[in-house]
Amino acid sequence: PPPPPPPPPPPHPPNPPAPPPFSPSPPAPPPLKPGGLTGDPHLHFAHGGEADFRGEDGAIYAMLHHAGLAVNALFEACAFLLEHGGLKVRGTFVTDVFFRLLTEATNKSVRVEFTPNMPPTPLVHGLEGG
Repeated sequence: PPPPPPPPPPPHPPNPPAPPPFSPSPPAPPPLKPGGLTGDPHLHFAHGGEADFRGEDGAIYAMLHHAGLAVNALFEACAFLLEHGGLKVRGTFVTDVFFRLLTEATNKSVRVEFTPNMPPTPLVHGLEGG
């Protein structure tokens, strides 16, 4: 007798479903703004946040602390009138800023005192010959 016929080929698997259409990428975050401090004082953060800060008269606050860098500020009380409406405000202002950093090359500490209303400023401590 003749040999049996070969078995039929297996059925092809169905085509996989098409992937869902890609949604557009989310919008890019807004660019970072420089942080800062203005007025009595208003703090401006890099991602757009803001805050008001009222320090104690004569107190020094740590404003920034990071590896090898510290920034401190002296606050002084002051009463003033707002231009529009004449409202009396009892606030505080930053009158002095103090920086301390470690030099990368020598790992020595350098201190800078910045008092804009009392020249000569800034005063630098910790540099060779200075």
